This record gives sequence, C-alpha cells and structure tokens, in this order.
Amino acid sequence: MINQDLIINWLLTYKYFVLFPIMVVEGPLANMAAGFLTSLSIFNPFIALPIIIAGDVTGDVIYYFIGYFAHSFKWALWITHKLGFEKHRERVIKSFQDHGGKLLLLGKLTHALGMVFLVGAGYSKISLKKFIWYNTLGTIIKSSALLGVGYLAGAAYQTYHAYFEYGSFIISIGSLILVGLFYYFFHKFSVIDKKEYLE
Repeated sequence: MINQDLIINWLLTYKYFVLFPIMVVEGPLANMAAGFLTSLSIFNPFIALPIIIAGDVTGDVIYYFIGYFAHSFKWALWITHKLGFEKHRERVIKSFQDHGGKLLLLGKLTHALGMVFLVGAGYSKISLKKFIWYNTLGTIIKSSALLGVGYLAGAAYQTYHAYFEYGSFIISIGSLILVGLFYYFFHKFSVIDKKEYLE
C-alpha cells in the first residue's frame, strides 16, 4: 500500500497527470486525497472525478482479465486457486451468470473483498461490456462518496489523518455488512437451486 502522505505529495507535484495511474494502483486513498485537495481549491472536482472513475475502472478491468485468462497463464490460475474458484468452479460461474450485475455492484461497494468479485466476474466469463457497465455504475457511487470524505477532511485540515481513518473505518464496516448480505443471499440462492435440482 502506498503511503497517503506520498500520494498527497505526488498529486501536489504532478496533479492530474499522476492521478490516473495512482487510481489504478491505489484507488481509495488516492480518491480521498483528491477530495482533500479539492477542498483546498487545488483540484477541480469536475476534472478530478472523471479521471478517478476512469483510473478505478481500468484497475478493475485488469482484475477481470486475471480471472478471464485463469486457465491460460499459470500465475493467473494460481490466483484463482488461492481465491477458491477452482474448488467451487461451477458454483462461482453459475452465481455470476445468474446474478452477475448484483454481485458486481456489491463487490464494487465493498472495500476489502472487491477484488474477489472482480476476478470472479472474469473467471465466470461474463461479457466485458456488462462488466464495465455495472462496474462503472458502482464506481461512480463509490468514488463520489470517497471524494466527499476527502473534501470533509480538507475542511478540517488539522484532523486530516483522523478523517482518513474514519473514512476507512466506515468503508470497512460497510464492506462487512455487504459481504454478510452477499453470503446470506448466496446461501439462499444455493438452497433454492438444490431444492429445484432435487425436485
């Protein structure tokens, strides 16, 4: 993980030119850092937000292709194996085929486990067009919220680090709730599928 102070320094030095690549690598922190600089009138939110969204979606597409080419490259297969996709291959594929859009939105709005959903989407071979559509929708919501958190941090510069920690805490709690909902509905659908199969 890139240090948040380093991100701020890079953005202050190179501004919008470095925002895109940093978003690809370290989305949430760079997103909030851009909001912080927006509150200081260093960044224009109408310029920063589209760059943030583009960078975040680009990074997500990379994860999508890791899953998509899992059986073409050993390193990609190793990743999907570690995520448990190989062990539950049919279940993962069926879940994304039946509820791909919902799972992508759920995954995008999580903080800690978002990568699992992104790789899973590619692994399940859902269309790239569908992936980008739902993922962009989720990114707009998430990026706007994180930009707002960073903006609030800038409004109280002395408590800047506290706001970042608070923002991360909120995201983590929200992630746990969303993941809990995901497992609940995932189990529910699995039970329904088993009943239909038995019948």
